[in-house]
Amino acid sequence: MLKHHFLVALLSPLLLAACDLSSARTVVSPSSAPASPSAITAPSSQTVVPNSVAATSAPSTPGAPATSSSAAFGTTESAVAAFDQLAERAFELVGPAVVKITHPVPGGGTSLGSGTIIDAKGYILTNNHVAEGVTTYQVTLADNRTVEGKLVGLDPLDDLAIIQIDVPNLPVVQMGDSSQLKVAQTVLAIGNPIGFTRTVTAGIISALDRTVTEPPDQVSGQASTIPNMIQTSAAINPGNSGGALIDLNGRLIGVPTLAAADPELGGAAQGIAFAVPINKAKLIIPQLISQGKVTHSGRAYLGIATQPITPALARAYRFPVDHGAYVADVGANTPAAKAGLQRGDIIVSLDGKTIAVDSDLADSILAHKPGDQLQIGYYAGAQPKTATATLVEAPAAQS
Repeated sequence: MLKHHFLVALLSPLLLAACDLSSARTVVSPSSAPASPSAITAPSSQTVVPNSVAATSAPSTPGAPATSSSAAFGTTESAVAAFDQLAERAFELVGPAVVKITHPVPGGGTSLGSGTIIDAKGYILTNNHVAEGVTTYQVTLADNRTVEGKLVGLDPLDDLAIIQIDVPNLPVVQMGDSSQLKVAQTVLAIGNPIGFTRTVTAGIISALDRTVTEPPDQVSGQASTIPNMIQTSAAINPGNSGGALIDLNGRLIGVPTLAAADPELGGAAQGIAFAVPINKAKLIIPQLISQGKVTHSGRAYLGIATQPITPALARAYRFPVDHGAYVADVGANTPAAKAGLQRGDIIVSLDGKTIAVDSDLADSILAHKPGDQLQIGYYAGAQPKTATATLVEAPAAQS
């Protein structure tokens, strides 16, 4: 994976002619509340950016029956014009709140990234890999003023960070609800790819709930795996990291973070990029602001350490199976311990799905939430067994 960021993805007029305005609909309702307001409510702020594109553009309501573009607009040209108006208005709402973040790096050179102002107190949401390694930054605002920013908190596991600037009357982005996103929905990205400031790119949501492993952290050297990522068709270039992925209603729905690497040619793969969903950021932001670190991970936790099983290893130790996740350790008082799992067991299925390698187990747990129950199929010696475990929230240092 490459932590790189955004190219323009052009939308075909023929595609627009075949779709109605609902393809650019507002899927985030201003009144919709996250599942756990106390956990994911962003810090209170004075909203400087106007409330909604809907008031001026009036896209169709989520769930309303689709209509043909000819019925809605009459011609391809009018459909394109209507889309352009939505996109332009969305940029007008969010663009002023997107900033460029730079700082020197050890050994020479300058780190370049993006960020989004989320609070009138000057809090800026960005990526951990943009902010890591230093505590002060040069932040360039949309009006080209450059001011000093300071580090507030880092979350390496989710690749999120908060920095702060001391500037009055700041524009502030409104946050959306990433749980309401739909595949094929049009999105825009705003950032500073390879130094081209305030670049806007267009694409769609290609997939949801992707589990993505990032490159090793520059400070700790540890790689992190992030669940529930948004996949978008907008290409990513260096400098877009930490910027804004928005819907056509002008609401922040994700934080552009990295692009997939082409395994054959190297470099970034075309049209495969990822963003941290804003609902995850809503959980993390208050913790970073109040404590400078994450104390409630929000991630599911089984409480075991595993090792991979290869056919050669299975033959050498006469395991009953040649696949699965070998349980190398079980934490005391963890869900795994309470379910009866022990060191030396081999997990071969979760909820009826085969665990071929130990990474399958980790990915499956990441896709669950604290409180979920798992049906575990495993071997204790040569004896096949089953157990039920209720997942808990992972300790922040172990998630």
